[in-house]
Amino acid sequence: MKFTINWLEQKKTPTGKDVKNATLIDELGVVFEKVSIWGDFPDWVNLSPGRTVSGNIKANAKGYKSLSPEMTTGFNRGPSGAVKAAEVTSASVVKAQDRKEKGIAYFNAVNSAISLVTSSDLYKNDDAGDLRTSISVWRDWFLSEWEKYDAQDIQDRKKPF
Repeated sequence: MKFTINWLEQKKTPTGKDVKNATLIDELGVVFEKVSIWGDFPDWVNLSPGRTVSGNIKANAKGYKSLSPEMTTGFNRGPSGAVKAAEVTSASVVKAQDRKEKGIAYFNAVNSAISLVTSSDLYKNDDAGDLRTSISVWRDWFLSEWEKYDAQDIQDRKKPF
């Protein structure tokens, strides 16, 4: 809402804050007396009688009135902090889910390789080096099979039907 400043007096509060006490007249001619305009109001330094300002008058629980700036809305505004945080969080969640999926595939491949090597005739020697080599070979094979499956799954999701 637009107001014309009819009277204005600048003061400091006992705590040192800047405030201007004003009498404001709205567009319909309604007079609002004893309205505080605090130092963080836009262009506060240049406020003077006769000037027009935009804002909203709000009263606190004790009935003291103050003029607060109008909130601007429109399509030209950038995203708010909450929107930016949600975008960052969303990207982080996607990365975490991808990493989780790959971690599960990796450890499933390792466990399957261990299970296969230790329960079959593939390993009968007590040499730990041979055991690690056999497990690594089978782990890599299981991972390559998973990668083929994952690539096919992605292609299947792109199909329109």
